[in-house]
Amino acid sequence: MRTASFDRFGGICAILLGIGGLIYAILFAFVVAGSPTWVTGLWLTFLLLGGLLTTVVTVALYQRLRETDEGVALWALLLGFAAAVGGFVHAAYQLIPITSPNPGVIVTTTPADPLGTLRFGLAGVTLVILGWLIARGGLLPRALGYLAYFGGALLVFIYVGRLFDFITPAEKITLIPPFVYGFIVHPLFYVWLGRELLRTAVPEPAAGTAAGP
Repeated sequence: MRTASFDRFGGICAILLGIGGLIYAILFAFVVAGSPTWVTGLWLTFLLLGGLLTTVVTVALYQRLRETDEGVALWALLLGFAAAVGGFVHAAYQLIPITSPNPGVIVTTTPADPLGTLRFGLAGVTLVILGWLIARGGLLPRALGYLAYFGGALLVFIYVGRLFDFITPAEKITLIPPFVYGFIVHPLFYVWLGRELLRTAVPEPAAGTAAGP
């Protein structure tokens, strides 16, 4: 059952996710250009927190969009959770050599999320599904659904680019799609979504209203 408190919590988390995603993109630009270890650590910390916030937003969206199609909304919830956990685990793995007191610790891969299968590929599929639910149901602005379509397609393209090695930090020009998503699509989508979740939150029950049977 939807509650006003969780609607507001989901809206706040979505706004924080959008702002945090923009900071993450800025830090990524510094990491690609070559930066001190602490900048990389901060960048990964934002990815870690972003994964956690995404789980909240995914649940809030499920509660809102299940009225349109509960089965599809549940599918998006499960995929979104997997994608969020993928980002969380990826960041945790990559933080090991930075935070470990043992300088010999080296992490060269993230077995739980190879090449961003979860945080790019599956996250993109989730956004496309959410876009369909939003555009079809009309419970949120349809333009928000179209933005989700675009963001999801962009994430899937980024994953394919990493898989076939035509999107790589070694070639800066190939990073245009990640930068478009990180600097524009992600912040715009989640801040907009957060505002909508806050604006259309379940009304608080009037003071003194008797509880139902």
